[in-house]
Amino acid sequence: MDDKMKQDLAKMEKLIPINASELQKKMKPQVFVLEDILAKGNLYTLTARNNHGKSTLMAALIKAITDGGTFNGLRTVQGRILLLSGENTVDTMLKLEAINVNLDLIDVVDAPYEIKTLIDDQIKFATNEYVGVMVDSNQSYFGDGDMNGNGPGLQHFQALRRLTELNGNPFVTVLSHPTKSAKEDELIPYGAGSGINEIDTNLTLWKSGDVATFHIGKARQQRFEPIKLRLEVHTFPDRYNNFGKQVTSSKFTCISDTEAEAIEEREISTEVGVLELLNLKPDATYQHIGDAFFRKPGEMLDDPKAAAARKKQAERFIKTLINGKYLTKTKKLTRLGRELING
Repeated sequence: MDDKMKQDLAKMEKLIPINASELQKKMKPQVFVLEDILAKGNLYTLTARNNHGKSTLMAALIKAITDGGTFNGLRTVQGRILLLSGENTVDTMLKLEAINVNLDLIDVVDAPYEIKTLIDDQIKFATNEYVGVMVDSNQSYFGDGDMNGNGPGLQHFQALRRLTELNGNPFVTVLSHPTKSAKEDELIPYGAGSGINEIDTNLTLWKSGDVATFHIGKARQQRFEPIKLRLEVHTFPDRYNNFGKQVTSSKFTCISDTEAEAIEEREISTEVGVLELLNLKPDATYQHIGDAFFRKPGEMLDDPKAAAARKKQAERFIKTLINGKYLTKTKKLTRLGRELING
């Protein structure tokens, strides 16, 4: 019997009715790889806006699973991860290295492709046993066609679901962008509704300042409490780029709600302070702002490297205030900015 005949026979067998009592005996409880969050055989999306930390969180989840450790106190089942890396693999590898991930337990496909046309080949070539598959990103593996089209959108997510057929019946998590300018309560994957309906659970990530919230949206499983994460910069001590600057990456650390609230209060205080300064002195330079608000304890004002770092931090902070509609692009306070400093 050739492969096609076997496939046709398998399809026909699915049409045979099964008595519910017999079916119930075959049912097994979910097997979680990450306690309460990632279950074998399930298709997930992890949805967040640009620069909110999707790949940084992905690295942290991979770390916990390949170590067989915990993530925010939640237990894991140790195992191998397949990473479909269709975006910036160099950046992803830096994130994994920054938190000392066991790379021997990660297999990487370093190329984007149209998964709905090549899924059979991917299943054939990925022969190891996996507990999970990470797909970076949804758009990178869509290929040609309209993501808003119900037909192509459904075929795309059906192909992604087939990755659960790999040895080990892994979970599949697909990093996804939401619709443009989506707010925190609007984080669903961009694309056709037919495709979104195919997923089991939509995980969400929202970053405000240096604190991000990892939560759950649409779900076909029990919900978990929101997890707070602090974004940190990792500096590689002995690695420099071609201009002599140290190479950096980002990482997340799980924190308590109390710690998150304290960080958020400090950030709000800094926002108010910067806005008050610009309200009084609209021509304040980035260096002035950096020296006033981002100088570390014991840091000398005349240290050129520290001064440059403070200026860069001020530039990023002002950009955040502009994106938040507190400032115009010319650093003038908006109505929201004035409301914030007036309480």
